Amino acid sequence: MVDPIGQEVKGWIILKNGDDGFDSKVNNNKPYYYQPDSKSYWRRNILGWGPPQPESTDTNKISKIQVITPKCYNKDETLTGLWHPTTMIREVDDMIKTINRLELWEWFRDEKPPEGEGYMFWGHKNVNAISNGLENNNHSGFSFSVCMRHIQYIAKNDWETWNERNARLNKKSQLERQLEAAREEQDAPM
Repeated sequence: MVDPIGQEVKGWIILKNGDDGFDSKVNNNKPYYYQPDSKSYWRRNILGWGPPQPESTDTNKISKIQVITPKCYNKDETLTGLWHPTTMIREVDDMIKTINRLELWEWFRDEKPPEGEGYMFWGHKNVNAISNGLENNNHSGFSFSVCMRHIQYIAKNDWETWNERNARLNKKSQLERQLEAAREEQDAPM
């Protein structure tokens, strides 16, 4: 099978929202390669173009979403630079791997905690399974619920969108800190 790379790949077309035949469910309403003869498609993720999804012959089987991310830390514990730092990178990474293992991305996408409870106080079995399934559960109730909100955002959008949002927020925070430092310097007695 041809590996789609670049903008023009022989026999493959890129379908995007508004094109005839575009299916918004294939790649979370984002463009994807489509091969009309074999009816195969390739989806874009953080690591490049992924393989075609096999057609299921079992109509009752629901495909399970998996979120594939680059490594966040090198062996020497330095950041790889592929994740835009937020609080709790290691914890979010652990939770992503746990959600993949438990196959709960659809649940995060489609469900939300009851009003007034949030993830911290919601006694749902999936919340308990996630807490028990973490490799390193060093969370307080608050940090666990913050991590769960990060996961919810990823499930409703995607990892790349979450990562790009963090980059924008980090840039904004950096500029605000620089502005505050400049004001303090200007107000300092001479």
